[in-house]
Amino acid sequence: MRNKKTIEQRTGQELSVKRQKRQHRPMGIGGALFLILVIFCGIGIISAMIANSPAQKNSKAVKQSSKIGQVSSDAGFNFVVNSFKCGEKQIGFDNGVLHYSTDAQGQFCRLNITVTNAGNNSNSIRPYNQYIFNDKGQRYDYDPAGTGRAAQYELGDPFSDDINPGNSITGDIVFDVPVNVTPITAELHGDKDSSGIRVNLQ
Repeated sequence: MRNKKTIEQRTGQELSVKRQKRQHRPMGIGGALFLILVIFCGIGIISAMIANSPAQKNSKAVKQSSKIGQVSSDAGFNFVVNSFKCGEKQIGFDNGVLHYSTDAQGQFCRLNITVTNAGNNSNSIRPYNQYIFNDKGQRYDYDPAGTGRAAQYELGDPFSDDINPGNSITGDIVFDVPVNVTPITAELHGDKDSSGIRVNLQ
């Protein structure tokens, strides 16, 4: 009888040990892959939260404001908006025989600016990095044909060459906007990735 109980006790102990071993068995390849996947998903979620945080979104927010006639700086350049006017339907020369003109889809707006290189190296300003906005916040890019025609009419494109340190250029950047739109703000950039400056055009 004692032997029978001893055998039953040993059998119970062995089963208990086997259960414990199964419970502490290291995870297999599938478990390891699942754990890695969970870790990467967590990293992705955290990265997305950081990217969408207000500080990250505003990292390229326009940092300065100015008005016509005032000097403002961005990315090593000093900007002055000299004048802004809209209403032209055509830029260039057209006498019925010779056609050196460009017609607007809506109306042309001319943004006349003076740019000075305040840095230590030769650099250039690109018209396509400059924008204007209406009172609804809609953005208008520069018009290449109108800007090019204005440069030809003024006998030279001031934005085509680099500006040496200390030198300045003055020229028109032309925008084609609807006739019922009145732009109220310009946004000027010394570089495509710079914060830029806002200029009140009113």
